[in-house]
Amino acid sequence: MTTRSTISMIGMCLTAAAISMIGVSSALAGDVKYYPGSMCVRVFGGTPGYNYGSIRNTSTTSDMFVDCPAVHDSAAISSGYMNVTDRHYSLNVNCSLFSAYALGTKKYYNYKSKSSSGSNADAQGLSFGSVVTAPYSHYYFSCTIPRTYSGQASEIHTYSVNEVP
Repeated sequence: MTTRSTISMIGMCLTAAAISMIGVSSALAGDVKYYPGSMCVRVFGGTPGYNYGSIRNTSTTSDMFVDCPAVHDSAAISSGYMNVTDRHYSLNVNCSLFSAYALGTKKYYNYKSKSSSGSNADAQGLSFGSVVTAPYSHYYFSCTIPRTYSGQASEIHTYSVNEVP
């Protein structure tokens, strides 16, 4: 074999290996869906305000409880993520990622919970691990957004759920 054909053969092998690795890494990546915080629905308390796709609590006297729906179209939740800004000096943004389903008269909930850490003008990421799911379960985050403090409102910017196919 000539040097040129040897180099060409090596190039084709490396290209094939790269293509197969891309296929493997995308298969491992799962099915991530991103949602704006404005998709969250107020359950009770607080006063919702909206800003560039975020939901915030504009009440100065009451914490706000919200549910944030996510689509279930794959086998299981491998991870979840919530991007929040906590501007209250002593109260945190608290969130739980739920997989919920009913079987007859019984209701089942599996979840992971996370909280922001201290007041900060910068956004904080809350990372959730895997959550046990069932074939007919639905997914949602349930969060408490603290009341506005000193004119500064806490908020949920975005959230996501990563499913394993």
